[in-house]
Amino acid sequence: MKSSKFIQENIEDDIITPFSLEGGNIRGRIFKSRNVVNKILSQHEYPEKVNIILGETIALGSMLGSALKFNGKFTCQLNSDGPINLLIVDFKTPGSIRAYAHFNKEKIINNISQLLGNGHMAMTIDQGPEMEKYQGITQLKDGDLVSSAYSYFQDSEQIPTKLFLSCGKIKYYGQREKWISGGIILQRMPNKNNQTIKDDDLWNTTNHLLDTVTYDELIDPSLSAESLLYRLFNEYNTIVYNPITLKHACQCSKSKIKSLLKSFIKEDIEDIIIDGNVIIKCEFCGKDYKIKH
Repeated sequence: MKSSKFIQENIEDDIITPFSLEGGNIRGRIFKSRNVVNKILSQHEYPEKVNIILGETIALGSMLGSALKFNGKFTCQLNSDGPINLLIVDFKTPGSIRAYAHFNKEKIINNISQLLGNGHMAMTIDQGPEMEKYQGITQLKDGDLVSSAYSYFQDSEQIPTKLFLSCGKIKYYGQREKWISGGIILQRMPNKNNQTIKDDDLWNTTNHLLDTVTYDELIDPSLSAESLLYRLFNEYNTIVYNPITLKHACQCSKSKIKSLLKSFIKEDIEDIIIDGNVIIKCEFCGKDYKIKH
């Protein structure tokens, strides 16, 4: 997003809108979040370049996590040897989000264009302590978030996917600039009756239509998901499902910190003791925990 725009608030945001085309063989989701994303990015006070890619990762992780058909947590994590070495987004059903990043500030300031280097992207599904976690891992491709996501879908899910992500600042009348993030994902689901030429044509055509979406449209608060879908796919039978409401919620607690400390060896704990207390900061929300030791 280049520069801020002055706009009026008249469309509900902080929601994910699921939809399907032509009987459900093609499914998708639209993500748009202003309040939640703005709260996460503003509290961290990261450089603008970091905020943009973290905001896009929030959109990606949330759209994938909201597709879970059970209670659980979906984590999108990127590890890289580039200026940004870590991005983590947690999505907990039905719609709780938290996220943070680690980066080399000096390299970011020096205007390095490619913020992600060599590394990997991991998608983890956690259904709780009594269930085994599922994790899909793919290499970061060309230091690009969307290209890496395509690689993940091809390697792990083997589902044809089309994806656009956007993040930028919007200036509302009478208010300060706020961060907003948007995204849209389109996926071709397996056909129980085997794929047909008609299915292929539908997928190819809807892909071309989705190519006309702009990054500004994805983060335009005055453009509803329904309006965007009509603009893109009005020639097709489109079903819009109930939206998923998003909120910013960290899952940290003192009891979880205490459990974490039990996994530390004695020497590591001694290195972080201050005046008889262990001080640990939650990277997601910034809250400090003081544990007497």
